[in-house]
Amino acid sequence: MQNFDLWKTIWEQHDYEERLEIEAELMITLEALRDSTVDIEHRVTDLIDCVEENVDSLDGNFDHVEFIMDRNHELEYEIQHQKD
Repeated sequence: MQNFDLWKTIWEQHDYEERLEIEAELMITLEALRDSTVDIEHRVTDLIDCVEENVDSLDGNFDHVEFIMDRNHELEYEIQHQKD
């Protein structure tokens, strides 16, 4: 894209057409950028939802692991006392 003075009055048809072409390219680029931004926002929201779901699952897993470890200690204690 060439440097273009937006405030310069245009008297020639060629210059006017060039300005329209540049403005059209800018509009297309800005629209694509907006679409990409919206897409990224949706993807980030989806990822946040997944993380929140996994946090709930992890909390449940930690509770289960804690239960198993407590039960393991109880069994080890019983085995030790049975040996004595």
